[in-house]
Amino acid sequence: MRIVFALIFPLVLLIGIAALLIFAPLPQGFPETMSSGRNTLAAIAVGVLGFLYLVGFTGYLIVALYRASRRFEGIFLEKGFEPNGAGLINRRYFGKLAQRSAKIYFAPAFRVYPALLDIRIAADCGFSAAICRGRPLLDCHDCPEIGIASTDTGDIEYYSDNEVRLRSLVESRDFAGALAGFLDYAEIYGLRELYITPTEIWIRARPSGVVSNEVVGQWIEELSIIAGNLEGR
Repeated sequence: MRIVFALIFPLVLLIGIAALLIFAPLPQGFPETMSSGRNTLAAIAVGVLGFLYLVGFTGYLIVALYRASRRFEGIFLEKGFEPNGAGLINRRYFGKLAQRSAKIYFAPAFRVYPALLDIRIAADCGFSAAICRGRPLLDCHDCPEIGIASTDTGDIEYYSDNEVRLRSLVESRDFAGALAGFLDYAEIYGLRELYITPTEIWIRARPSGVVSNEVVGQWIEELSIIAGNLEGR
């Protein structure tokens, strides 16, 4: 909304300035009202002001995108991750979690698209699973749904190609606690999903505007706990 206002208001203002320069009486020495000289004066003034506005607005967008893309950089650096292959908008980080290779991808919210946070950690899982609200969209598409009742995770659905392994994980207090911590407060923190593949664990989140660096740091810690439980079973 602020960007739309920033685009429309200056345009209306420039039209108003042009109209004043063409029709309003000016001190002696200026061209007469509605003369070709007045039209030229209005065109020059609007052109200069319009150019200055475009330069300023472009700078504002660049700074805003730069800051938005680094929204969680503080906690990523604190956890030992380093930027790698980062662009102006989308950011990538590489590091280690609990001695395991890990990578992070973050794209800030842009227009109608919400922010996107992917965190992947290498782990020898040996099976596939998806834990999310609704049918998984990104992985484990053909996995059957596993009926697991849990008071900690509410309306979460479980899908896996290895029911025995998944049930064993959910029965682990550490795993269940970390999973509940990651998936909790969906209405406030935004959509989150957990994917397990034979070689890595992957969490995808659409963090809302209220998600802080501390919350993301907790998600990273919970992912590390989940990875430890997976490799231990």
